[in-house]
Amino acid sequence: MEEALLIERVVEEVWKRLQERQRRALVLFTGGTIGVEDALSSLAILQEQGWSFTAVVTPGAERALGTERIAGALPGATILTEENGWPPGPLLREHRLILVPVLTVNSAAKVAVGIADNLVTTLILEGLLMGKPVLAARDACQIDHPVRTRLGMDRGQPALREQLAKNLEKLAAYGIHLLPAGELASAAEELVSFPGRFWGKKEAASRVFTGKVLSRSQVAAWQGREIIVARDTVITPLARELAVERGLKIRSQ
Repeated sequence: MEEALLIERVVEEVWKRLQERQRRALVLFTGGTIGVEDALSSLAILQEQGWSFTAVVTPGAERALGTERIAGALPGATILTEENGWPPGPLLREHRLILVPVLTVNSAAKVAVGIADNLVTTLILEGLLMGKPVLAARDACQIDHPVRTRLGMDRGQPALREQLAKNLEKLAAYGIHLLPAGELASAAEELVSFPGRFWGKKEAASRVFTGKVLSRSQVAAWQGREIIVARDTVITPLARELAVERGLKIRSQ
C-alpha cells in the first residue's frame, strides 16, 4: 500500500513538472496598441493558470506600450529588449510556445517576406523554422478592424488592402495561428491540453496530428472530419475504433 502511494506521488510530481515546463512561453510585443487590453487580459489569465513568461519588446513596443506597463501587466516575467535580449537560440530552446499579443502591420509584412531585422521578427522566423507553435493576435494587423475604420484607415486603394491581407494569408501558411487577442488564453491552454493536435480554425475539416501516438482520447477531442497523421504515427486500436464510430477518416501524409 505504501509503495503504491509513493509511486502515485512520484507520478503526480513528474506530471506537475511536465505541465510547468509546457506552460512556458515567449511573449513578443511589437509596436501597436489595437487589441492590447484584450491581449494583456489573456496573458493575465494564463499566469493565473500557472504559465510563466519571458517578454521580448521591440523598440516600437517600448515607445507604444513601455516596458513598465508590460512589466506591470506580467508580474514576475523577464522583460527583454533589443539591447539585452540576444541571442535568440537559447530563448527558443527554453520555451515551448511563442505568443505575439500585438502583431503590427509592419511586423506582419516583414515576417511574410522573411525579413528578420530585430529580435522579435528573428524569434518568430527562427521559431517557425524550429517547428515552434506561434500564436499571434491579429487585431493590430487586421485591415478591417473596427478601430482602423474609426480612424478613417479604410479608404486606401484596393491593391494596398489586398497586399496587406495577403501578408496575413502568408503568415497562416507559414504555420502562424492568427486569432483575436481575447482568445490567446484559451488557444494556449488547448495546445497544452492536446499536444498532438494541430489546431486552428474550428471549422477546418482536416488537420494534421503531430504526435507520435494517436490515442482514443485525442480522437474524442478532435475537431474536424479528417485526421492527417505522419507515416510513423502509432494509432491505437481504440483510436481506430472510435474514429470509425464517429465517421472520422485517418489519413497518412
